[in-house]
Amino acid sequence: NGPGSSWPGKSSRLERFARSATDKPERPSTSTAMLGRLVLRASSRLGAAKAGTGIFGRSTTTSSRLAVSRLTVSGDAKVSSRMGGLWSRGFASGGAAKKPPLKAASVAPACTTSDKTVKKLLSSMDYTGTALFAFTGTLKAAVLGQMDLLGCTLVGFTTAVGGGTVRDFMLGNTPVFWLRQPQYIALGVLSSLATFFAFPILRKGKGLEFTETEQQVLDWADSICLGAFCVVGAMSATKAGLHWLVVPVVGMVTSTFGGIIRDLLCRQKPWVCHTDSGLYATTALGGATAFTTCTNLVRLPIGAAIGAGVATCVFLRYLSFGLGHQLPTFASWTSLLEETTNKNEDASPEKKKK
Repeated sequence: NGPGSSWPGKSSRLERFARSATDKPERPSTSTAMLGRLVLRASSRLGAAKAGTGIFGRSTTTSSRLAVSRLTVSGDAKVSSRMGGLWSRGFASGGAAKKPPLKAASVAPACTTSDKTVKKLLSSMDYTGTALFAFTGTLKAAVLGQMDLLGCTLVGFTTAVGGGTVRDFMLGNTPVFWLRQPQYIALGVLSSLATFFAFPILRKGKGLEFTETEQQVLDWADSICLGAFCVVGAMSATKAGLHWLVVPVVGMVTSTFGGIIRDLLCRQKPWVCHTDSGLYATTALGGATAFTTCTNLVRLPIGAAIGAGVATCVFLRYLSFGLGHQLPTFASWTSLLEETTNKNEDASPEKKKK
């Protein structure tokens, strides 16, 4: 054929090829981040599959290697190295990956109990504690602070909701709980007003001092409410996904910082920080620790964990007001050391010879 000639059908074949290339729809581009998420999700499913068999019919070793190779070809080195770490930790052995340590975030869904009985019981103790703390705050503002009606009401309400307010600010839960649940405002204010007006009438002829029986009833009620407050604080911290070491501290803050704010407003020393209170803040810390142990380590049901936290708090509080136990002060500790040193010197052989 000459230079001007053409093969039979050559032009038609070239035209069809060009048409097919232009008419072929473009393949949608997949972002690297989406690809990484898909492969990580597949790897988590492979880790939950039975040993030696993947959910797609391949072995876990083959599937994981295939996923890593595809990511390597796509050029995503960061996600590829992450997948390679997952494969080397558990998938290469043909079985599931090792069980990771329990974190607070994994316990958070368990703290949302669906048991209506547990919810009602915990809410009842929480409401009772709000009214009781408002009562003690109003009484202290009236007797020791010598405040008027507005001052007593403000101090009583602050005592009832102060710890929960500090907790919500720590966890970043704003607006705080009593702005989202107005029943706490009504309960705290009504309890403060009732204490201001009705308590002197009920105590007419008896004075403001409590009898021994009345003080015991007040101590037991305060112990139960203290346990409810520390458990509620620990549950809030667990739901927020905080580390289990931080959860008891949040529980203690929830149950005690209302009293600290009350004492500062009344220009008194913080009662919970001195031996006058016995075991109070320590009790709240113990109750929150018991709740955290049951949820994170023992993994008991949420109802049992709540009961354990409240019971621990009540027991430790009884050791204080019932048996008189308290934490040592610096002065008592140094005096104990001096007494021990003097006894050892008296008992020494040289001292006996003299």
